[in-house]
Amino acid sequence: MRSLLKIFIALSIIVGQANAQSAYRFKFNDGPFSNWFIGAGVGPQVYFGDHDRQADLQDRISTGYQLYVGNWFTPDIGARISADGYKVKGLTQALAGHDVHSTGELYDAQDQLYKQEFNYYKVHADVMFNIMNYFYSYQADRFYSFIPYAGIGVMSVVDEPKATRLSFNLGASNDFRINDNFNIVIDVRGNLVGDGMDGEYGGRKFEGMFNSTIGLKYTFN
Repeated sequence: MRSLLKIFIALSIIVGQANAQSAYRFKFNDGPFSNWFIGAGVGPQVYFGDHDRQADLQDRISTGYQLYVGNWFTPDIGARISADGYKVKGLTQALAGHDVHSTGELYDAQDQLYKQEFNYYKVHADVMFNIMNYFYSYQADRFYSFIPYAGIGVMSVVDEPKATRLSFNLGASNDFRINDNFNIVIDVRGNLVGDGMDGEYGGRKFEGMFNSTIGLKYTFN
């Protein structure tokens, strides 16, 4: 967590210095909390582990939650720290108690597949790029903004066997303006982690997750 804070602070200093020399500014630069935002969301998520593709998609979908705080350094460049998590559903070929997060409930007798569940959290720092402001200039009352982002962080499984892996994130935030402070946000993202996050090693270098959340974002002005 300290490493992520250092990354976020470094980004703030570097981009903030560039913004100080920028020829254009936007109205949120006046107050002590100007340009800062906080948000939360909830939505479906799907994990891609060793045996998960052998399950029907609807049996793999679980609910994920997201909290974040960030800052816009310029109208088109910002950064945030985000925390995601809750429960992952999938499949495993081992019985409960064999260290692979099996629930013990049989899913497919022919392939000896059992249902799998584990709780996790993911913390990451993202660099954000407001496409609309970059190509069409800044507008405070713009209804829709498309904001792709990329980031790095850590993902940890909190159930035994515990695991922690470096996480690489790529996604996009779709912001719909309600008023000067509130936006409805649809966030779609994916991340890659090293093999073994789900307790099984299948000879692949990576496992992954897809998340989609809908929520609210509050911007200070």
